[in-house]
Amino acid sequence: MSNFVTLLVVDDTSQREALADVLKDEGFELIECTTAESAELIIASTGAELRALITDHNLAGKMNSPTTPTADTRK
Repeated sequence: MSNFVTLLVVDDTSQREALADVLKDEGFELIECTTAESAELIIASTGAELRALITDHNLAGKMNSPTTPTADTRK
């Protein structure tokens, strides 16, 4: 597995699966989820191994992409 762990946040199942297949074929290790709220929990708990975030622009749920946490505030 790659050390480059990517969080993939897409609420549409077919789009998420298609993108995940492409990224896995390219050697990326993925964590997948469907909402910004779940992404926030994953970001808070993964530590330094999470290296990238790919998100749907128009997510379902209380938070959408503009409010999804993207900046790493951990030191």
